Amino acid sequence: MVSHEHTRARPFSGTCSSASKKRAIRYLTCDEVIRICKEAVERYGGDFGLISKHNLDFIVEYVRDYEGDIFDKAAFLMFYIAFSHPFLNGNKRTAFLTAEVFLRANGWHIKCGADEALGFLLEVASGDKTIEDVKRWIREHAEKVK
Repeated sequence: MVSHEHTRARPFSGTCSSASKKRAIRYLTCDEVIRICKEAVERYGGDFGLISKHNLDFIVEYVRDYEGDIFDKAAFLMFYIAFSHPFLNGNKRTAFLTAEVFLRANGWHIKCGADEALGFLLEVASGDKTIEDVKRWIREHAEKVK
């Protein structure tokens, strides 16, 4: 689940700078998140399917306006992809990998074992964790890319 093959930064089309931030934040597009899911189900099993393009579009677009820093935004992506299930399969994997790719594109990554990530994401997807829990977890596991 924590394979870094899917976390290599790819070219991103969107950038956004905030008055309070010195560095532009690089965002993922909807097509990039779909590609992450397709690669995850190809690698780990399951059939690809997009259940709600509308939900995915909302998540990918709204994260740009979501208040907070890159860790808060990564948490938003992770939480809402895992919880809202926009895909037929691979939502938890896609949630983790999307947050990881987003953080890597912005100079950070998530450092944790596959079992810990899976256990945490199972709790997120089942509704046992709030977005505040996800923010806290990401901050505890974020590490600057060397």
